[in-house]
Amino acid sequence: DTWSIAAAAASAMFILRLEKANEKVGDGDTALFSAVSIWCVALGSAAWSLLVVHGGDAGLTLQDMIATLKDNAFPLVYLGGVTTALTNFLQTVGQRGVSAEKASLIYALDPVWGAIFATALLDERLGTFGYVGAG
Repeated sequence: DTWSIAAAAASAMFILRLEKANEKVGDGDTALFSAVSIWCVALGSAAWSLLVVHGGDAGLTLQDMIATLKDNAFPLVYLGGVTTALTNFLQTVGQRGVSAEKASLIYALDPVWGAIFATALLDERLGTFGYVGAG
């Protein structure tokens, strides 16, 4: 529960800070702004991985980590490039014309859109628990 609350707070803070940052960054610098943001996250994640996995009790060597990265290059590029960098860029562009409050309402509808697309594309159906938000 603590991690869920922390994640929600971090997301809300990001939305609020993005609104202020967008005001300071010019329209032509959106891609650069998003790239710097993503590189900060990537470098921070790499440092965290090295400290926790390599320096922790996992028993992995740096060579093991490099081999894992090579073996999983396509999923990492897809997850880093499409689902992270592209969506971050689109959020930055989209939030230029929308207040942080309206943006947070749109993001809060994510489970609703997920259910709609799952029904439309995968022919999935919600049960009773799903309709009340517990599925």
